[in-house]
Amino acid sequence: MEYCDYIAHLISKMLFAADAVSDGLLVSVDSPRLDLDADGVFQSTDKFIHVTDLKGNTYLITVEAI
Repeated sequence: MEYCDYIAHLISKMLFAADAVSDGLLVSVDSPRLDLDADGVFQSTDKFIHVTDLKGNTYLITVEAI
């Protein structure tokens, strides 16, 4: 059993909450997204979180079972 969903959910939730009580430098923290191909077919248990800061820079956080 892999816990990518759970770990990605915690990262997303805690990152948003921590930023709210500290410097508030993040504009958005997206919900975790599935690893799907162009046709929407499930590819792996990997999860992706997009984050955007105040300057418009975007970041990709990947949770991957290794």
